Amino acid sequence: SIGGKSVIDVPSNLRDVVTVFQHYALFPHMSVFENIEYGLRLRKVPLSKRKSMVNDILELVRLPDKVGRNIHQLSGGEKQRVALARALVVRPAILLLDEPIGALDEKLRVEMQVELSEIQRSLSITFLYVTHSKEEALTMSDRIILMREGKIEQQGTSDSLYERPESKFVAEFMGIDNIIVGSLIGSSHGHATIEKNGVELTGTWV
Repeated sequence: SIGGKSVIDVPSNLRDVVTVFQHYALFPHMSVFENIEYGLRLRKVPLSKRKSMVNDILELVRLPDKVGRNIHQLSGGEKQRVALARALVVRPAILLLDEPIGALDEKLRVEMQVELSEIQRSLSITFLYVTHSKEEALTMSDRIILMREGKIEQQGTSDSLYERPESKFVAEFMGIDNIIVGSLIGSSHGHATIEKNGVELTGTWV
């Protein structure tokens, strides 16, 4: 559901959701302006308004001087910004980002993490960000959904996943290494007692 309304029966091209891919997926035969205004043109937005919207979004992604450039003239970081601008200019309800900075070098990845977070807050658009990087998830997210083999292991804030992991997998993913394997003796009132090598340990039950 999006905005409380089911989209199960809505064709994917009508769901008000746009995707930014890891490898940009820009049109190589189009200029920066033509790439960004493509979605607006499909929506039959007048040319004068398209120009204004493209210029505004280029300011947001810090590429105001690249509007007339060809795609092959851009660096990897600039291409990713253009892909982001193309997605954001239509103001979707949800922006899907599929490992969008995985192809960038480490310095650019860190810079883009900060910029993406700032852009999300300034536009107040929901970003659904797919990543295999724990660092990216912890740095950028308001809410994390940790998955394994297509199933949700746990969801919540980064603090809740770290402080109250609900499985050994979650604990290990979050970098918790003080995992004790023992036998459960009993639990009551939010506490559990386990036995390990003849020693009983009691802690908060999560």
